[in-house]
Amino acid sequence: VTGGRILIRGQAIDELDPASLARLRGIDVAFVPQNPLSSLTYHLTVGVQLVEVLRTRAGLTASAARGRALELMAQTRLPDPAALFERYPHQLSGGQRQRVVIACALACQPRLLVLDEPTTALDKSTEVQVLGLIGELRRSLGVGLVLVTHDLSEARRLADRVVIVDAGSTLQSGPPERVFASPRNARVADLVGIQNHFRGRFRRQPGDQGV
Repeated sequence: VTGGRILIRGQAIDELDPASLARLRGIDVAFVPQNPLSSLTYHLTVGVQLVEVLRTRAGLTASAARGRALELMAQTRLPDPAALFERYPHQLSGGQRQRVVIACALACQPRLLVLDEPTTALDKSTEVQVLGLIGELRRSLGVGLVLVTHDLSEARRLADRVVIVDAGSTLQSGPPERVFASPRNARVADLVGIQNHFRGRFRRQPGDQGV
């Protein structure tokens, strides 16, 4: 750490002792990793993994944890939660696995959700669905989001404020509409230009057939 502070509810996390920091994780702050397949335990069903989070972090009984796990699976729009509850990670699609990981992150109703490239491992149509789900959960649950992404369209869609970083330095920050409309840095202008090029290239034109 070379500078700056990270505050959660006014508390600087670098001042916390290990036990206090451990209590923060998964309860006040939760994490959604980039690759759900490598993040889930392959030899345990996804239901068992959700129940484990709820029992160890939220302190629920086995029966209460199972009921809450099924609620979380439905909340993240997984089809037929009771059936998927008994399946292993490799038996789910990429989008379904990511929804399970999001359900695990939401299990203890955190105040802040940190997402590290949450759609990198997904195809484009599934990416749109997952981003839509994240946006809906943010509004309905009132959870704060920190989204780490190389895709400016994701930032444009979800963020109230963007920070564009290159080689460890902040190039520009502010509301996305202002940053993307008025880049103050040549690197930012290049990134925005590339994004706008592809948005225009793949925007459906009148008369185009759906794919």
